[in-house]
This record gives sequence, structure tokens and C-alpha cells, in this order.
Amino acid sequence: FFANEKRISAFFRISTLFLDKTSAMWYLIVCNDQRIPRQFMSEYTRWRQYGPDLSPIGIIRGGIDPDNRYFCTPVGATVFGWAGVDGIHYCKIRRFREMIFAISPANAPGEYVHPVARNFRDFLCLLITLGDANLIEQAWMWDRARFAEECQSVAAEQDAVQQDVIRRLTEKFSL
Repeated sequence: FFANEKRISAFFRISTLFLDKTSAMWYLIVCNDQRIPRQFMSEYTRWRQYGPDLSPIGIIRGGIDPDNRYFCTPVGATVFGWAGVDGIHYCKIRRFREMIFAISPANAPGEYVHPVARNFRDFLCLLITLGDANLIEQAWMWDRARFAEECQSVAAEQDAVQQDVIRRLTEKFSL
């Protein structure tokens, strides 16, 4: 399994693009210049149909009832998972193509929606690297030192079930 320093470096390498940029217009411009990769649908579909249960590492599989959307769930969102607390859910938004977002209804106004990965494959890589979806969802509000502390805490508390889920996810998707 990854050493803590490698976890931190991998997260920042994958997500610096999103953590350092704050303009929604910038995201829109970048995403509109890219094609929708078939890789997202194939990996997303494979996970939905055959992937392991990710609830031990913080993702409860499930969509959202269109009639009971959260006030901050963006129009065009395809919800694929939940944290199981505070209404936190993960989705892709049609307008932003393959980018993955964390939606956190309990956050302060203006802080509900955050991009967390460029695509579903990167999202799975972050889950494997970090070992817990909470780190992905909360990283935007921490500095590097706090993030390192949280990574160490998660690594120290990881049990055999969580390690098995990470191993199966890694094998199933060749990550």
C-alpha cells in the first residue's frame, strides 16, 4: 500500500488542477474543449454493474430521486454515490462532462459544490490512494499540513475490510 507521503503527492498531482483554480468559467472552458471519453462510461458502467461495494471506504452506491433533489444538487447531475452523512453525494454534471463533483449540502452558501476529479478513473485512483472518500470531499478546505495529518489518521485506522475493498478495486479496474 502507498506510503503517506506518496498518498499526499498523488492526491495533489491529480487534483491540483481543481484545488488551485476557483473560477467556474475556467472549468467550463477547459471541459468544453475536451471530448467525452468513452472511458468514463465504460469504467462507470463496470463499477455500477460489477464493482465492489465501496461503502467501507466512504461511497454508498445510489442515485437520487429526481423529485427529491437537494437544493444545491446542480441541474444535470448524475449522482452515483453518497457519503451517508450530511447529504454529501458524488456526481458528474452533464455540463462539465466527465468531471466528478462532491456536493455537500451542509457547507456554507457558495461552498456546496466542488470538483474532485477529472473523470471517474481519477476518482477511483483517489479512493485507492487515499483510502477514504471523506479525504476527497474535505481536501479543498485544508492546507497541505492538515491534509497530511488526515491522511496519516486514515492510514492508521484502516482495517482489513477497507484494505480488501481497495485491493479488489485496484484489481478489478487495473488501477
